[in-house]
Amino acid sequence: MLDVNKVRKDFPFFTSNPDLIYFDNGATTQKPQCVIDAVSEFYTMGAANVHRGDYPLSLHWDALYDKTRESFAKLLNCQANEIVYTAGSTHSMNQIAYGLQRNFLKPGDVVLITENEHASNVMPWFRMRQESGIQYEYIPVDKQGNIHMEDAKKAMHAGVKAIAVAGVTNVLGAKQPLKELAALAHENGALMIVDGAQSVPHGPTDVQDLDIDFLGFSGHKMGGPGGTGRAEGEFFFPSQGVRAAAFPERAPSALRLPFRAAERFSQFHDRLVEDRRTDPAFFKRRGGTGGQHLSDDLFRFSSDLREAHVAVIRECQY
Repeated sequence: MLDVNKVRKDFPFFTSNPDLIYFDNGATTQKPQCVIDAVSEFYTMGAANVHRGDYPLSLHWDALYDKTRESFAKLLNCQANEIVYTAGSTHSMNQIAYGLQRNFLKPGDVVLITENEHASNVMPWFRMRQESGIQYEYIPVDKQGNIHMEDAKKAMHAGVKAIAVAGVTNVLGAKQPLKELAALAHENGALMIVDGAQSVPHGPTDVQDLDIDFLGFSGHKMGGPGGTGRAEGEFFFPSQGVRAAAFPERAPSALRLPFRAAERFSQFHDRLVEDRRTDPAFFKRRGGTGGQHLSDDLFRFSSDLREAHVAVIRECQY
């Protein structure tokens, strides 16, 4: 049986406010001590830009940063390279929507939504209709906000290229039939996009079982720090780096090329970094001045990366 009082002890917020019952988790959650400690460690032990440096401190944070992808991949049952970091659910949904606008949708195409979506899954489609003639239409919902599949089937037609709905609505709490909606979308050659801001923190989310194409959610709504979110997807868009290999046949050639380039360059980068991590000559030993200086090999390493980047881009014609 869940010991609520024991759980509350993990959160300094409740220690400071012992008589408070917090009901606003749908907006953001309080943070457990372990999360606060992890954020504090980054700033007190030494900060570095992830994937922007070739020295030990930066490589240390690189490894931890990438490790979280594996954790979220396990949570969602997807590949780690399908996880993209964002600022939150709104950012995730906007990136997905505008990536589709630039690379997949065309004037006259239709996206199906519902009338009880969060603004992050409404405003992009509103703007696209004004900017590029991409249309949106509604799947009806009942008084509790639930989608019924017979209504979804009636709303589907040849012009629909995507269904975009919240897994759990943020106001009414309606839980939508995502697996059935995904099957309906794919049967008609459309994509399935899910706003998981409320569903991912409150229940299992298996993207392979659901067979959804894109998922966005927030870290700060599930105990994580503010300004963190995730997007999971099966395509690569140059604008935001969403990658996927599960269904490459669905991707137009314009999407497959940058996917190949990113995949190949990632392999080059990982191999070169690992070579230098295991190379004792990578860094000069600490000298009499106490400073640790990069060896000439480090500069050759940077040059190798640039050459690898150019080679991959040329090969992929991107």
